[in-house]
Amino acid sequence: MKKEYSRKIELICPLCGSKLFEYDEQKENPDITCISCKKIFKKDELTEANQENFSININELHKEATKDIAKDLKEILKKTLGKNKNFKIK
Repeated sequence: MKKEYSRKIELICPLCGSKLFEYDEQKENPDITCISCKKIFKKDELTEANQENFSININELHKEATKDIAKDLKEILKKTLGKNKNFKIK
């Protein structure tokens, strides 16, 4: 099984679809400006606008992890019960 299921999820401007933003890294809670359309967002606004993108990635990770867990469990069962004539693992 994979040890890590991390991903980078790019934020997308809800107005123009751009993935390029600028902000002042020195500030604690900076305004985030879309480079393409110049719209200014607060972090919470941009995060809220990207909830669908987050949900899609979470669902993909869930499917990937579930598939890996099932594969690993099947391998463990084959190793454990594989030589036993009373069990058949497909």
